[in-house]
Amino acid sequence: SAGTAYGETRTFKTTEYILPTVTTSELTNVSFTTAKCGGEVTEGDFTVTARGVCWGTTDNPTVADSHTVDGGGAGAFISNITGLTENTTYYVRAYATSSAGTAYGETRTFVTTAYILPTVTTSDVNNITSTTAKCGGEVTEGDFTVTARGVCWNTNGNPTEADSHTVDGSGAGSFTSNITGLTENTTYYVRAYATSSAGTVYGETKTFVTTEYILPTVTTSEVNNITSTTAKCGGVVTEGDFTVTARGVCWGTTDNPTIDDSHTVDGGGAGSFTSNITGLTENTTYYVRAYATSSAGTVYGETKTFVTTEYILPTVTTSDVNNITSTTAKCGGVVTEGDFTVTARGVCWSTADNPTIDDSHTVDGGGAGSFTSNITGLTENTSYYVRAYATSSAGTVYGETRTFETNNPNTFTVNGVSFEMVFVEGGTFDMGATSEQGSDASDDEYPVHSVTLSGYYIGKCEVTQELWEAVMGSNPSHFKGAQNPVENVSWNDCQEFVSRLNSLTGRTFRLPTEAEWEYAARGGNQSLHYKYSGSNNIDEVAWYYNNSGSTTHEVGTKSPNELGIYDMSGNVWEWCSDWYGGYSAGSQTNPQGPSSGSGRVLRGGSWSLNARDCRVSDRSRNDPDYGSNNFGLRLVLVP
Repeated sequence: SAGTAYGETRTFKTTEYILPTVTTSELTNVSFTTAKCGGEVTEGDFTVTARGVCWGTTDNPTVADSHTVDGGGAGAFISNITGLTENTTYYVRAYATSSAGTAYGETRTFVTTAYILPTVTTSDVNNITSTTAKCGGEVTEGDFTVTARGVCWNTNGNPTEADSHTVDGSGAGSFTSNITGLTENTTYYVRAYATSSAGTVYGETKTFVTTEYILPTVTTSEVNNITSTTAKCGGVVTEGDFTVTARGVCWGTTDNPTIDDSHTVDGGGAGSFTSNITGLTENTTYYVRAYATSSAGTVYGETKTFVTTEYILPTVTTSDVNNITSTTAKCGGVVTEGDFTVTARGVCWSTADNPTIDDSHTVDGGGAGSFTSNITGLTENTSYYVRAYATSSAGTVYGETRTFETNNPNTFTVNGVSFEMVFVEGGTFDMGATSEQGSDASDDEYPVHSVTLSGYYIGKCEVTQELWEAVMGSNPSHFKGAQNPVENVSWNDCQEFVSRLNSLTGRTFRLPTEAEWEYAARGGNQSLHYKYSGSNNIDEVAWYYNNSGSTTHEVGTKSPNELGIYDMSGNVWEWCSDWYGGYSAGSQTNPQGPSSGSGRVLRGGSWSLNARDCRVSDRSRNDPDYGSNNFGLRLVLVP
């Protein structure tokens, strides 16, 4: 509590700090971006917490500059210096940091090495065309891996890979590039390039000029095989710098036709070709030229002209009409085709002149050649016009018109010769020497007897020489004349005639029975009981001794009887089917005569006999093998 007391005073002096010491090592492994350095540290009175090197591009670098931290404590260490710039002077020194601060070693200087960049040489340009060329180059890599190489080009100079360019692999070595998409006759600049992480290096620039296009060439061939609607042409094509994708010919009726006109496509490529030109119009001038189409457009050959021929139309000839009946006939024709295929042919007919296929017609196939047509559905006793026709794509062509007249239902035609039958309605009559015959009657005309007959057809006229020849192929008559009655024929000859006639017509003709003959001669159920057939005046109805002039006459030139039948009195005797025999008094129905006899019956008299022998009841006979220029025949048809 008395306070503080002090002793004598002494004096002393503290020692100086022993700071860490640092030595900077020599630099090694210097490259363009890295180096190695380091140092040696002693700690003195302080623990070194960090050591390393620091560097910069100015002298006396500090840890405020780029630096490494390579641990702490005393001793030697090595530092990796990175992130340097090539070919640059650097200052570096080692350092050591402690609580007393940072001590530095001496400063060392070094220069980073320069980059060895890739090198590029541009090759000469070759294989120059209008749109392509070849170039390339040689690459060495240096310090960098080349990741892409090729050539680049433009029309301005100093091309870069920002311009048109190729990529032809990577790495060092030589390469070749295909330059495409060029324009003809143009100057280009090209150089090789090599890209690496250091950037893009270019070779020297080369210049070249593309050639002018070699377009396809086309020659037009001569036109041949000209018809009314077609022709042949073609051409020869060379391709030049372009692939021909289509070739052919084009045509029109005005000069310089193009593929916008009618045209063919006959393949592609170079070479010769032939084209079929179709769809032309007859007798017309056309212009045609060959063409070749490529990516460069369409090139044409020279223009050729030609004139199509006039159409050769089908020709048609109409045949004669034959086999005329009351409802049918036969005709036909001959067709030549010309330039057109005949698709239908036949005949057409009408009751008016110039019939067409709008009228009744047949279709008898197609093509050229002769044909026969069956005309049906006609009306009896009517005049018709008929002509052959041929239809093709050019239309319908007709032959000349033929006219014909149908028969009535009782008219028949054989090989162009017609004859008419008359229907005799059945009935009952007195046969033999009836009262009108008077004293001229002969004994064999008795007794008069009743006969009943069924209906039948009998010839309107005697069989003519024309009809006989149409059936038999010859004419035996003494007195020649197509419309005169045939004579010089025996009963047996008549049987052969009837047989052939039936084969030709498909009908059943025969000679009349004696009863059928007399019933028809008397006028059937229309009879007026005349002495002669159709009159009591023989000169009106018969050619006989007094008026014939010792010859036969054309049939049907005297008056007919009540049924419209001619010449049943006179002209020629007419064979009947019966054997000759005597009459009996009893009534008969459809008598056929005796089963045998001394001869076959002849009725009607002839040109050489007197009136008495031409009566409707007069009878005669002769051997069936005997023929005379007085003997003919008349037909009967079974209904």
